[in-house]
Amino acid sequence: MFFQHLYAKKVKLTDLPSMQRQLNRHANTNHALEELTPMQLNHRVKERIAQLHLKRRPRSDAVGIEDFIVGTSPEFMQNAKVELREQYFLDALHFFQARYGKENVMYCQCHLDEDEPHIHVGIMPVTTDGRLSAKSLFTPKSLEILQTAFHREVAVKYGLLRGEYHVRQCLELCNFKIEQLKLRLGELAENLDRTADNQKELHRISEAAKSKTFLGADNVEYVKLPIADYQKLVQMAYESLKIQVMARKLQEEFAQCKQEVVKLRILVEHLRKDNYWSKNYEQKEKVG
Repeated sequence: MFFQHLYAKKVKLTDLPSMQRQLNRHANTNHALEELTPMQLNHRVKERIAQLHLKRRPRSDAVGIEDFIVGTSPEFMQNAKVELREQYFLDALHFFQARYGKENVMYCQCHLDEDEPHIHVGIMPVTTDGRLSAKSLFTPKSLEILQTAFHREVAVKYGLLRGEYHVRQCLELCNFKIEQLKLRLGELAENLDRTADNQKELHRISEAAKSKTFLGADNVEYVKLPIADYQKLVQMAYESLKIQVMARKLQEEFAQCKQEVVKLRILVEHLRKDNYWSKNYEQKEKVG
């Protein structure tokens, strides 16, 4: 079973330059859809704000963009043909354009440099009466409705399920990743300790070999070793090489896992906030 992935993140006006840099990374593998490039994002947002003729100038910490991340289960993307993947992304873009207006879609950037190919669609939170208000437009309830509408109008055509991703599930995944990191760190530390021990033993054998040469000279071309020490030297050299390769791989995996944990923690924080506001919203509905 494959699921639709649809996440939302608020971007303040002050964060637009950093958001632009993030979206434009690895230009050789990533690209914009329908020429909706994130370049000059800050300028484009300011132009759209000027068109709204707002009574007041937006505060610097106001939300300027609702960044939607659209993807699917990684397995679906890995098995799907390029044309099918591109069509899914185009359908998603057209869904947002129809729902919030083409003039309010600031960018649509496709990212192919990660395990799960996805797109970022930047929507300016412009209400029907011409206000800039993410708080009014993107409430927990409206985002839940958006998920259902996206599934009905886009995802279902590709056989994708809507699914639900709760905070507890995300926390469990995050905790699992942390435990895996701890295990890998322990394994890496043990391997590095073994390498250090091998280096000490190699140094000892080397010094012992020098002492058996003529007058203990350092500038000798050959040394005499007992056969047992020679075999031990070869074995330790081989083991040290294997450990160094293993340590390098573990360090690379560790760096990747750390990035995943950071992403998961950010997602958990967003989900926690969404759950908090969703509960408050439901309580207000019951009281009202």
